[in-house]
Amino acid sequence: TNLQIIMVNDGSSDNSGSICKEYADSDSRFIYIEQENKGVSGARNTALNHADGEYLCFIDADDEFTEDTVSERVKNIGKCDMLITQFSRIDEDGNIISDGSVENAAECSSQEAISFVIRVLEYGYQGYLWNKLFKTEIIKKNNIRFDEDIYYNEDRLFIIRYLLCCSSVVIKPIVSYLYRIRNISAMGALMDLKKNYNSKMLTEI
Repeated sequence: TNLQIIMVNDGSSDNSGSICKEYADSDSRFIYIEQENKGVSGARNTALNHADGEYLCFIDADDEFTEDTVSERVKNIGKCDMLITQFSRIDEDGNIISDGSVENAAECSSQEAISFVIRVLEYGYQGYLWNKLFKTEIIKKNNIRFDEDIYYNEDRLFIIRYLLCCSSVVIKPIVSYLYRIRNISAMGALMDLKKNYNSKMLTEI
């Protein structure tokens, strides 16, 4: 019951807004925010500005939490500053396709965790935002936000910025997220360079 659920309608063109309003009107745990389209980073930053819980985690619109995602994450983070968990890939009908790549429980320093996130060839891609639990205090104290000018790997940049302000991280092989694989998605469209070139893949430094 001690839960805050922030829903950001980032300029959707379907019936998402009315569905979210129904939840917000009937359940005080839900907060509904509507804004013009700013992209995924803008939506997440808006949510961060309204978050006031002790812990914070993210979910994308087309994915799912397990029934005990929040309670299991809070239980397993212990005294560490970040929790990284396992996840399962599901198809559009909700059937499990495969599990993610977090297999063994471990506790490490933030510097070791940065290596874990960066070294893709050794550990596989670990820049996912949604299989992690963060501490809201660390985010607010250090004013950590998503760069709204970056459209690729902006989530991994946020994670690294957060880890630079941390001391310890715990990795647990518990499944706490269901990542839906779709034929058409925002990332899929961005990455489909065979069909079209997209300047959003490039970021000026």
